[in-house]
Amino acid sequence: TAVINQNNVDNEAINCINCMSHSTENIYRYKHTSIIRASDDFYPSRPYSHTVHLINVAYNSLFLREVCLPDWDMFQSLHPSASLHAAARAIGGCPVYVSDKPGNHDPELLKKLVFKDGSVPRASQSGVPTRDCLFSNVGEDGVTALKVFNWNSYKNRDLGKVVGSGVIAAFNVQGVMWDFERRKNHVQDPSKPILPVDATIRPRDVESFNNGENAAKGPFIAYGCQSRTFRVLDTLDSEISLKLGHREWDIFTIAPINQKYGLSFAPIGLGDMLNPSGAIVATNSLISAHDGDEKGSGQDSDLPTRIKVEIWSRGSGRFLAYSSNCPSKVIVHTESEPETSNELSFDYDTKKGMLGFPLPEEKNEPHKIVIVWDTTRLLQ
Repeated sequence: TAVINQNNVDNEAINCINCMSHSTENIYRYKHTSIIRASDDFYPSRPYSHTVHLINVAYNSLFLREVCLPDWDMFQSLHPSASLHAAARAIGGCPVYVSDKPGNHDPELLKKLVFKDGSVPRASQSGVPTRDCLFSNVGEDGVTALKVFNWNSYKNRDLGKVVGSGVIAAFNVQGVMWDFERRKNHVQDPSKPILPVDATIRPRDVESFNNGENAAKGPFIAYGCQSRTFRVLDTLDSEISLKLGHREWDIFTIAPINQKYGLSFAPIGLGDMLNPSGAIVATNSLISAHDGDEKGSGQDSDLPTRIKVEIWSRGSGRFLAYSSNCPSKVIVHTESEPETSNELSFDYDTKKGMLGFPLPEEKNEPHKIVIVWDTTRLLQ
C-alpha cells in the first residue's frame, strides 16, 4: 500500500491490472501502475485448477506485495468453487470482481464480499501464508492446511492511533501442485481420496500481534464466519482446532479484547460478511458516560454511573461484538445527524459474551454506534 501511495500520483494508475507480468523486466517497471495478477487465470472449465490457484497467489504474494498490490483474479459467483474463491478474495486484501454472465449471479454470496454500493471491505494488507505453513507442501503432502493471514486497520479516535484486528483463513487445498520440471500442474491420482486436514488457528498467526505498535498478549475474541465459532482466546498461543474436508475453509476474525472498569469488550463487525471487521472505520475506548448523555464525551472516574463505547461502521446487517456483560442499550445514528438517533434491539448470549444487533441501511456515511452499560448491573 505504501508503494501504491508513493508511486501513483493520480488514481488512474490503480485502474490498470498487469497480467502475465512476473518477468524481471516487468517487475522493475512498476512506477505508474500498482496492481499485478499474482496467479494464473481463473479457469472455470478446469476443476483441478481452483485449489492450486489459491496456493499460487498466496505464496507469490510474499514477494509481489513488496512491489505492488497482488490481484487474485476474477471468478464466477455461481461456479461450483465460487465459495472457495470468495473466501480467498476476502482474506487476500485484493480487488473483488466477477466474470458472471449478465443476470447469472449468486447475490447472497456477493453480499458477503461487498457493500450494496459495490465498495469492498478490503483487508488492509496483502494476504500471505502464516509461518507454520510457509515451507509446507499444502497441495500435495496430504496433511497441511493452507493458512493465510491479514489485518484490518481502523482508527482509535481517543488514542489518535491506528489499531485493528487480525484475520486468518484456513483452506484444504490438497490434491494439485505446480510441477516445476514439467511446467504444468500435477494432479493427484483421482482414484485416491483427498482426506480431511487438521488446522489450528492462533492469534500468533497474525504477525501484527507479535511485534510493533499493535502487539498484544491477549485476551482475544475469535469468530469463525463459516463455523460460527465464537470463543475467547486467553493468549497468543491459545488455539482453535478444526478439521477441513477437501475444498472446505473457514475465516476467523481475531480481535484484541479491551478491558476497563471491570468490563471486557471487542468489536467484531458485520457477522454475515466474509471479512466482518473490514466494515469497521473507527472506534473509541471504553469511557464513562454521564447520565442522559450517551453521546457526550464523558469523564473518567473510579466508578462511573455508565460506561460507553463508540464504533463507526460501514454497511448494514447483523453487527457482532464481544462483551463480558450485557449492555443496557445500543444506539445508532450518523455523525452529521445526531438528532436522528435510534435505539436498537439487541440480543446477548451470556455464556459466550456474544452481543448482536441489526444495523440499518447506510445514509451516505458510516453509522455511529454507541453501546452503553449501566455499572450497577456490572456489580450484580
